[in-house]
Amino acid sequence: MFPSIPDAVGHAFLGPFAPGNRFSRAYTLADWDRTSARVVDWVSMSCMLIRRAPLDEVGELDESFFLYGEELDLCARFEKAGWQVLFTPEVEVVHAVGVSTAQADVRWKLREHSRGVYRYFAKHRARGWRRMLLPVAWVTLRVRAAVVARRLGAS
Repeated sequence: MFPSIPDAVGHAFLGPFAPGNRFSRAYTLADWDRTSARVVDWVSMSCMLIRRAPLDEVGELDESFFLYGEELDLCARFEKAGWQVLFTPEVEVVHAVGVSTAQADVRWKLREHSRGVYRYFAKHRARGWRRMLLPVAWVTLRVRAAVVARRLGAS
């Protein structure tokens, strides 16, 4: 799901250390059994089938997203245009997570993840008074990256 600000912060800081926390469970829809089709906020770009009409309407991938967050951006644009994202259990895909970045430094991956999440937040969620949160969001994401890097032994 597209997380609220409290869920995003809770998942970001607790997820790497306690994956079963309530914030991460809400974000990943952990209590849903995935045996039925369902409308969701977004799905991973690793396996996304897109009809031509919605893509023509909202445009292709935003190239300002380098590695992380591009699917959040695209699905948020679908939602804004009135399209829905559907998860289906009829197709199973195994995503070899991290293969394309396996040789990359952990700190670099965390930094790029921070940039992608920040870009998504700035583009889609920082409206009105939330724009004031942009500097706080950036510092929070960088602190999170440093904490996770240290936890993973990449200090």
